[in-house]
Amino acid sequence: MSKGIAILALLLTVAQSPAPVSREAANSTAHASTSVTSRSQKTPPTQSPPPANANQPPAPKGDAERQSQKNAQNSIEVTKFPSVFVNRDWVDWGVWIFSGLLVVVGFLQVLLLYGTLSTVKEQSGVLKQTLIHTHRPTIAVRNFYFSKVRGVGGLYGIKNGIEEGSFATGQFYIVNTGGTRATIREIVCQTYIGEERLPMNRPYEGNEGVKPDKLLMAGQSDVWIFGRQTPLGTDEAQALYFTAKATFFYVLGWIGYIDDLGIYRMTHFCRRFEPSKGRFVAVENPDYEDAD
Repeated sequence: MSKGIAILALLLTVAQSPAPVSREAANSTAHASTSVTSRSQKTPPTQSPPPANANQPPAPKGDAERQSQKNAQNSIEVTKFPSVFVNRDWVDWGVWIFSGLLVVVGFLQVLLLYGTLSTVKEQSGVLKQTLIHTHRPTIAVRNFYFSKVRGVGGLYGIKNGIEEGSFATGQFYIVNTGGTRATIREIVCQTYIGEERLPMNRPYEGNEGVKPDKLLMAGQSDVWIFGRQTPLGTDEAQALYFTAKATFFYVLGWIGYIDDLGIYRMTHFCRRFEPSKGRFVAVENPDYEDAD
């Protein structure tokens, strides 16, 4: 009985003891677990990409420049452009026709304006001619007299007028009595001693005068000097003083001038000195005294 119990206890002990494990299997299992642990430590956990954000700041400038350089290096060269055909409808043709009509109208306006400008110029010229003809310049001579000669450098008692030894120096005024300007082109002026009846052939005929080319506005005047080249002799002075001999001292000549239309005009003058009056008077002779 006791022997049977001992055998039963031995069987139970053998059944509960663990089975033996080999060293190679244990080492392989431990190495596998260690490798898994090291890989899990070295490999970072995979993160899901963040959602797109509209307020995310732009990429740095350096990245954009590198990207533009890459795009420039990867340029595309177009060797041939494709043919493009445009179909025009009545609207396009209407625009073209309207534009052409505008060009024609503009050209006609230019011609009309040019014609108007020419007409205005012609009318302006006509008005100018009318004004000059209506208010033409007129040259007249006035206020003849002998100048009083003053001594210079200790010279006194110099003769003047129609005295013996005098050069009969004097002056007069050239006046524009018209309404428009005049340009003096030539002046002939000289003295003459002769009878009351002047010769038919004027003493200055054929003489060339002084050309001052002086402009006189309407109402403007200028001074002109006259005189002899040689002094009066004794006989000439006595003849001028004695009126019974009917010898007179004359200042005569002519003035040539033009108006703004280029019309050449002349004024003839002849003034006689009257000793009894002590002044110059105009002669009544249209061949010597005349204003054009």
